[in-house]
Amino acid sequence: MRALAFDSDFSAQVFASPLPAVTAAVRVSAIIVTYNTGPYLWECLEGAAADPALGEVVIVNNGNPDLQEKHLRAFVEQHASKFVLLDGHGNVGFAKACNMGAQKARGAYLLFLNPDAVLQSGSVDALIDAGRARSGIWLSGGRLLDVFGKDQRGARRGKLTIWNAASTFSGLSGLMTRFGGDAFKDVHWEKEPLPVEPVAVPTVSGALMLMPAAHFKQIGGFDESYFLHVEDIDLCRRIGEEGGSVVFTPLAAVKHYGSTSKVSRFWVEWQKGKGLDIYFRKFASTPMEHVLAFVFSPIIRGALMARILVMSVQMNRRAANMKRLRAIAGERRAIEEAAPAPAGNFA
Repeated sequence: MRALAFDSDFSAQVFASPLPAVTAAVRVSAIIVTYNTGPYLWECLEGAAADPALGEVVIVNNGNPDLQEKHLRAFVEQHASKFVLLDGHGNVGFAKACNMGAQKARGAYLLFLNPDAVLQSGSVDALIDAGRARSGIWLSGGRLLDVFGKDQRGARRGKLTIWNAASTFSGLSGLMTRFGGDAFKDVHWEKEPLPVEPVAVPTVSGALMLMPAAHFKQIGGFDESYFLHVEDIDLCRRIGEEGGSVVFTPLAAVKHYGSTSKVSRFWVEWQKGKGLDIYFRKFASTPMEHVLAFVFSPIIRGALMARILVMSVQMNRRAANMKRLRAIAGERRAIEEAAPAPAGNFA
């Protein structure tokens, strides 16, 4: 089979109690957690409403503003045969909200979908087919495409370790791999050739992730120690350590806008740093790894914050330059408009 190409007319074609007993009539339940997502949420929901492969969509309202909550309720009422809304619990974190949605869902399969991601037609069945070919517990993921159809980072990744995290976040993975070997290889694989069929990988993205409900219950769901970020990496690693399979299929895709929630980037990166700290301490298996996690986790967190600070400074400089250029252009227009018209030639 050929890997899905990005459809230029994407949006036009698309659109802690035990898990409940699966209802036979519902094959796939999508779980969408939203917090202050912004306008792209509605494209995501319309796509889910139009996708016939989804029998149920559980929206977990993680503390949206009042106006957005009102719009969510109206949308769910309009699509009451397919949509369910969970709200009133506030922002409990992404991992816990996903688990709450899974507890409510009735499908035999659970699809976790970011609120800023729009499903491409046929992706749900491709995810199921990719996983069912594996024995034992499994989870499948697909491509994350930007608005130009280019693969984004995160859809397929290596096994995250303290070593490749240090090389990846420092931007020195090429140099460190050359001298230190594959242990320092960049954890992100989106620049490698796209496979033509489903392949086993250590990690896929929680922005597009599907697994059987029974397997999700068996593995214990998402670890709620994570508030935002790294919970998907943790889940993939636990599945691998249980002898299960994490599968990436190029035949499934979403259009992924990314970073659409109206929250501080510093806060987001801080949560990512906290998640990495939890992850490295959790999976440290030797005294040396525990020491490294203790030493390097704060450094990685600081590097993440420094990166955002640098990006913010660069963005502010670009904004100031654009403001200055607009002012100069405005002054020139004013001078040209005030200048007297040239006298006519009456010779």
